[in-house]
Amino acid sequence: MALKICEDCKKEISTEAISCPNCGRPNENAGIITIEQTQKKWKHWNLFGVSLMFIAIGYGGIIGKAGVASKIAVFAGFAVFAIGFMLWVGSGIGKWYHHG
Repeated sequence: MALKICEDCKKEISTEAISCPNCGRPNENAGIITIEQTQKKWKHWNLFGVSLMFIAIGYGGIIGKAGVASKIAVFAGFAVFAIGFMLWVGSGIGKWYHHG
């Protein structure tokens, strides 16, 4: 807890005080809490990546049950899953990088 001089009454007050106890002048810096919020764009990319992974898993289940395991269908499923995974990991890194 540090002390500073009140600009109005010139008495010492705490830097954590909301106002000067002598004259009532508000302390501009006291009581301010900074909250960092994760940007919505990172949350959207995260949701989109997870959705793509679930779609790819569901698509793979449909292909497996139908017995139509052509190389193109399997590749498409893996590609969609890989893209979703990269978006999910990338959004996590983006959230971390921008907001610690």
